[in-house]
Amino acid sequence: MLRGSNRVSFYLISTLYIYSCIPRPNLQLARRPECFSMAVSADIFAASFCPMQHATEETYTIPAPYRRMENMHILFWLLKDIGWCMIWKPLGLSMIIPTLSIAVLITWRTRSIKAELAHNLAIVFWITANSYWMISEFFGFDTAHVWGSITGKHMALLPFLTGLTILLYYYLVQKPQEARAAQVAIL
Repeated sequence: MLRGSNRVSFYLISTLYIYSCIPRPNLQLARRPECFSMAVSADIFAASFCPMQHATEETYTIPAPYRRMENMHILFWLLKDIGWCMIWKPLGLSMIIPTLSIAVLITWRTRSIKAELAHNLAIVFWITANSYWMISEFFGFDTAHVWGSITGKHMALLPFLTGLTILLYYYLVQKPQEARAAQVAIL
């Protein structure tokens, strides 16, 4: 737990970080001398710590309808997990279809970008695993032995491990190949 001056320092640094990462139109702070140091400090802080401020990096933009869909996806996912946590079966079960459907749709729409495809497929398998696990707890077969010491709940490892395998393949095989190809293209 943070105490005294540590809490104040954490608050100030957090506030500066958040301030620096918010896209802002042309700020008129520099016209007022008392605000100039804050504007300069925040911009230096932003250049140092906020990844969105580096103009030399490649930018990935998301169209507004896609962003709204992703935001709805997060809402459905949270409602599903709240239903699971609170053991509200109707809420948890009813949110599986919209959460998984939007995850599949996002994956389909971003399939042309290999990094997005890998991560979104991992999310689809993660939601699948969580949904299966939730169902196993709701209907009481989470503790039923399937094989040896493996229970119904452990069967959720199959989609979890599938998502992990996809990410491992991307980071260990595909991304290094892309980096080598980009390096050859530069030469």
